[in-house]
Amino acid sequence: LARVKLGHSHKATAEEVALFQAITKRRTNRSAYENRPLPEALLEELKMAATQEGAWLEVVENEDIRNATADLIAEGDRIQWSDAQFRRELASWTHPNRNLRRDGIPGYAMGVADTAAYAGPLIIRTFDLGNGQAAKDRDLALGSPALVVLGTDKDDAAAWLATGQALQRILLRARASSVWASYLNQPIEVPELRPRFARVVGHVGHPQLCLRLGYGPDVRPTPRRHVSDVVIESWG
Repeated sequence: LARVKLGHSHKATAEEVALFQAITKRRTNRSAYENRPLPEALLEELKMAATQEGAWLEVVENEDIRNATADLIAEGDRIQWSDAQFRRELASWTHPNRNLRRDGIPGYAMGVADTAAYAGPLIIRTFDLGNGQAAKDRDLALGSPALVVLGTDKDDAAAWLATGQALQRILLRARASSVWASYLNQPIEVPELRPRFARVVGHVGHPQLCLRLGYGPDVRPTPRRHVSDVVIESWG
């Protein structure tokens, strides 16, 4: 994905400093957000952040489009949860709150108390909770102060990389302004829904991610793998 080498010194800009300081504050916040709109200036900054990386960001403001998006998110939940293989994989990444693993999602990140978090993986594997999850996520989508779609003109490896770089800028710029984010990617993760979602969004290109943005309560960080587990050093 990248080659890194030492170069000339560079004095960080105020924007770079703000984004750097937001790194440790950035995490997915799955709770309900306050009924408080985001500043238009911030939304324009987020659009520009996507453009700088070769992507685009569409803010879903039209009520009909927002409702259609929420419906597709709910439909995606029901399709995914009806798939036993999906539930098994989700359960494998879901851990009790006191688990020592350095990856995955502990129960507290989903608002689950210690006792319930121990039963969480078993429940996920065993039961199709699609209808309940669909209703919850549909409400979150409709109640989001800002619902946005991140996309690209093409749908190849370079576009996926651009999406990741744009996402990094968007999440940090939002967090530097005290705004949280979480994902509602079901219409993109389910292959048969993605073309329908693209038509609903109405932007020329390919939707890559769907995010909700807003102000909300602080949440605990989730565990992260050690740097040595994810960086491959190469010299020469």
